[in-house]
Order: sequence, then structure tokens, then C-alpha cells
Amino acid sequence: MLTKRTKIIAVLAAMVLLVSMLAACTSQPSAPAEDTPAPAPAPAAPAPAGNTHDGPGTYNYHLGLIQPGPEFYYQSFADSVRMAAEYAGMTVTALLAEYSSEKEISNVEDLIAQGVDAIAVFSVSSETAQINAQLCEEAGIPLFLMSSVAAEGPAKATSTIGNSFYDMGYEIGQWVANNVPGELRVLEIQGQLGQGVAEPHSQGFEAATIGRGDIEVIFRQTANWVRAEAISITEDTLMSDLDYNMVLVHNEDMCAGVVNVLEENGVLGQIQVVTFNGSDPGIEMIGNGQVLATCANPPSYVGGDVVVQILKWFDGEAVPETYDSPIFIIDSTNVNDPNLVTWDKVWATSRVDEYFASR
Repeated sequence: MLTKRTKIIAVLAAMVLLVSMLAACTSQPSAPAEDTPAPAPAPAAPAPAGNTHDGPGTYNYHLGLIQPGPEFYYQSFADSVRMAAEYAGMTVTALLAEYSSEKEISNVEDLIAQGVDAIAVFSVSSETAQINAQLCEEAGIPLFLMSSVAAEGPAKATSTIGNSFYDMGYEIGQWVANNVPGELRVLEIQGQLGQGVAEPHSQGFEAATIGRGDIEVIFRQTANWVRAEAISITEDTLMSDLDYNMVLVHNEDMCAGVVNVLEENGVLGQIQVVTFNGSDPGIEMIGNGQVLATCANPPSYVGGDVVVQILKWFDGEAVPETYDSPIFIIDSTNVNDPNLVTWDKVWATSRVDEYFASR
């Protein structure tokens, strides 16, 4: 007899296969029959009835927290969520999915078995997030997705909190279109595909730059958020016949490796660099003139906003299906601003304080 876990993994495999088949299909799909409407997603876990809390330190709940991997951005995000949640009074159990759908699902099952009051996940894929939503819905536990989305399916997350990755791509693309003259031939080094992060970055950048007519992404390849892979791509393209004069790198950890390779080959400046995230290393590279600009989405702010939505849910308040935290450009004009929002986790607890100040 198949166990519940085996069935879940089988469902996940079937969903991934279905997505692959749809992506490979080139014929026009037929319209669905009028008498077989698609089922509406089941509601997320209901909010508690009208609980109120006096402020930070009074939320005596158990939060399960899952990050996809140990990469710097993910770790900073998880640390910010933990700090804000503990500041609010919660106990936090943090787990690592190791970039594995099966491991992530197992983590969710373990947290449910522990009887946590809420689960926050940065999912490794949208299909995995849908499975998590089904598990949490069945258990009556609210699921908060962090900078990741659930695929269409019978369940949905209580709330999805993060940034509009399309808007981030658009913002940096618009900055390039407005500030970097001349014909630009762009090498794009992407993050991990399938999470709903890298693809919107690319789409937003192209939408913002297409109107100029002389900006073209001539080659793109994923480095999976791994600096060593970004270094390898940069080295390989420099040795090839690829003629590019700008690199768009999907995060600043990879970007640091790209900058080192360009410097070592004496082409930094001839080849200009833009990136994403607004981390301390990114700010330093902009201050040093190695990188032109970044579109910042500090995990400190987003992590704090994740916890704020969880607090609102525990208070019986309505939470949005999606919530986008602020994004902003950092360049030479504001890189030295003393009030610049950074990745310092103090910004996460400040979001909790702002929540109570607004009540």
C-alpha cells in the first residue's frame, strides 16, 4: 500500500511531468468544455477569531521556517524572519530544504507533526509550494510563502509575501535605459529557474529596455545562484566569440565573482555590470565604481513583512493573498545615504514596530 508520503511525491512528479509536457507543446490548446469548469482553489486556513496582542513579545506561538538552501540571500532572509518572529514572542524551528522538493515536503510534514501554529516557506519550486499548500490546508495550519509562489491547484497559501521580481527587472532595465548610453549587448546570468524569480527578472528587464532599440540580451544562462557557476559562465564567454559590453547578474553574490573575473581580464569598465538585491557587498561594489547599479529588495524588510502578515493573521485580521515589499534602485547618487535601507536585521524588527504603531 502506498504511504501518504509516497503519494505526495508521486503527485509532485506527475505535476512536474505535466508542466514539462505543456512547455514542450507547440500546438494551440483546445478550449475547455463549457460544462466542465475548473475547480476553484480551496480556502486557506481560517484566521483565529479576533485575538489581539499587546505588542512584541506577546505572540506565544510556534513558527516553522523553511529556507531552500544556505546561499547568502536565503540565509539572510531566514535570519530576518527568525529575528522578527522571536522579537514578537514566537518560538522558531528553522529547517533547510537543500534545494530538494522531496526534502522541502518532508520538512513541511515534520513541522505539521510537531504541531506548529504557522509555517513560512521559501519554496524551491511553484509545484512544490502547491503540494505544501495542500498539506497545510489538510492540517488546518496557515502557510505563508516567502518570495515564492504556488502553482495553480486545489489549494492556496494563506499569503504570499515578497517582491515583484518582474518589477525589479523592470526597475533595473529602466535605470539602464535612462542612464547608460550607446548600444548595449547584454550577457544575462540568471538565478535558479523554476522558482518564479529568475524568469520575471528577465521579462521585466526586456520590457523596460525594448523601447530603446539598441539594448539586446544576446546570451543568457542560469548559474543557479552559485558564484562558482557565474564565474565559469563569465570565463567561458570571455574566451568565446560572444561580443558583449554589459552583464546583468541576478544577485550580488554571483556578481562579486563576475566582477573579479572581469577585473582579472582587464575588461571591467569596458564591460559594465548591473545587478539585484542591495546587499552590503553590492553597495560596496557600487561605491567602488565596479558596479553601476542594483535594484534592492532587502531580505531584512521582506522578512519583517512576512512576520507582520503572520501577526495580523494571529490577530484575526485579513491578510492579503499577495504582499509586495518595497524595492528601490541604489546607484552612485544614493549609495552613501546614511538612511539607506540595508540588509541589517534591525530593519526586520522595525517592521514589527511599525505594525503596532499603526494599530
